Amino acid sequence: MKNRKVIIWLLPLILGSLISVHSVKANSDSNSIIPKSNWIKLTNYTQGADNPVWSPDGKEIVYITWDNTPTGTIYKMEADGSNRTSLGISGVGSPDISPDGTKITVQSYGSIYVLNYDGTNFHRVFDGLPNVARWSPAGTRLAVDERTHSEPSTYRIVIINSDGTNPTPLTNINQSFLYPYWSPDGTKISCQSYVEAENARGFNGDIWIMDADGKNLHQLTYFDNAVYPVWSPVEPSIFFVRYSSSWSDNHIFKVSIDGTNIVQLTNGTGEWMPTISPDGAWMAFTAYDENGIRNVYKTRLPLLDLTPIWMQWWFWTISILSIIAVLATFTALHYRKRASKLKENKAAPSKLTQKEYIVCPNCNAQLPTDSKFCGKCGTSLE
Repeated sequence: MKNRKVIIWLLPLILGSLISVHSVKANSDSNSIIPKSNWIKLTNYTQGADNPVWSPDGKEIVYITWDNTPTGTIYKMEADGSNRTSLGISGVGSPDISPDGTKITVQSYGSIYVLNYDGTNFHRVFDGLPNVARWSPAGTRLAVDERTHSEPSTYRIVIINSDGTNPTPLTNINQSFLYPYWSPDGTKISCQSYVEAENARGFNGDIWIMDADGKNLHQLTYFDNAVYPVWSPVEPSIFFVRYSSSWSDNHIFKVSIDGTNIVQLTNGTGEWMPTISPDGAWMAFTAYDENGIRNVYKTRLPLLDLTPIWMQWWFWTISILSIIAVLATFTALHYRKRASKLKENKAAPSKLTQKEYIVCPNCNAQLPTDSKFCGKCGTSLE
């Protein structure tokens, strides 16, 4: 009976869990892939373009192109691909824009440089053979991946002031980490591990997260080919690329910051380097076009439901169903207990109440009030 009660009590929880799991699966199936027909091509260079990044106001995209400049020149354009303008700086890569939109960082020949948004005041701030420098949300610091001089050589994540001073390592030299990226609130940093391996890619990599001071470093994905993490500006998730030995097989994925809800977003022709618009509505990236040239695209992301959990329809559906199940459980147990008690009372011999019997003074037997003598010992009761 106790086991049955336990099962009945667990029914609401099981029901709610099944509905929740179904909701998660519904968001993690093949429907998450954005059709290529929804992509919008923004550039059409014959030598290719790469490294797109949104401006803080979402109106422009900064990127690198190799047309007429084999070492790569930094450009900016409107978010619809129009008004492409060279900033006049070549030999650079991996741009990032300061939160106030006034400065840009780039990597160039083993150093990090800063320039004004209009291309002026180009100057070096940090050496160390880094791949990228990312602005903190406050705009006062940069996260860079610095190559160490250890044997074997590794990369470590270092925080520096925006002028290149006060370098503070967050990771040690025992394992390589690349491509740091700040969380929107500046409290955490994501990065990519790098382990040399004898495979077609030449390395294994996965996405990791740590606090902004380097503490609580932990692994988020376990693919061995997850690279280039980028935080969503509006939801607790990270976009990344699953890297293949064939560039045309690279695709963009998304994962919640607790490692759950991994979904594939693209399945086209070598998607790479995603960047999310400030409002979270658009994703720009690069991919091979119809001519086999890498160019910049954008696509609208599925609408993000940022409604608080207590305002979601499914939350109240689960809550109401759970309440109904609990009430039904209470009712069933109550009537079952009542029926069982009535059955027991009906089966048991009736006992006379104190008002319905008298006691034999000789043997203490309980007798009906109208008894003339004790039926047990024969004593006269008159």
